[in-house]
Amino acid sequence: MRFRLKDLLDYYRLDSNCYSIEIYVTPMTKHDYFVLREKFRYYCKKKCISWIAVYSTTDSATAKQTVIHTGKRGRPHKIVQGVEVDGHIHNLFIGNANTSAYSTVHTIKQSIDKLYHKSVCKVTSKGRDIHAYNTMAYCFKQADTTRTGGDFDFKGYVKSHDFFG
Repeated sequence: MRFRLKDLLDYYRLDSNCYSIEIYVTPMTKHDYFVLREKFRYYCKKKCISWIAVYSTTDSATAKQTVIHTGKRGRPHKIVQGVEVDGHIHNLFIGNANTSAYSTVHTIKQSIDKLYHKSVCKVTSKGRDIHAYNTMAYCFKQADTTRTGGDFDFKGYVKSHDFFG
């Protein structure tokens, strides 16, 4: 049996395209993250769109997650170590087989532009193949705070498709 590149791409294939909103406001504070996160939740809940919003203050090239054991009960705390940069947000939106996320993402973009009284963001498509997977894994790698919504399990998808982790 031969292993082909098409087999690999089919392994990462999603039901619909993923979209991201690039927000060009720096530095992004934790309060701005909470405001935008609630905006994502509001618009995506109306149309049954799954989303993830990540707040990060670490450079991606040096980001490394470490676990801190405090000796107390419960889960150990995870922190991200690396070079500190200005706070920024990563996000990703995905529809299902019946619904595209593009119209919802475009509505969110207009709402964010209205919030800042100028054009500060842009919608980009991450596709439905390995590029979408890489974006999800990148988000979880450097996340200080993560929030998801909808039916799609982003963390489960990344864990189940990770060859090296």
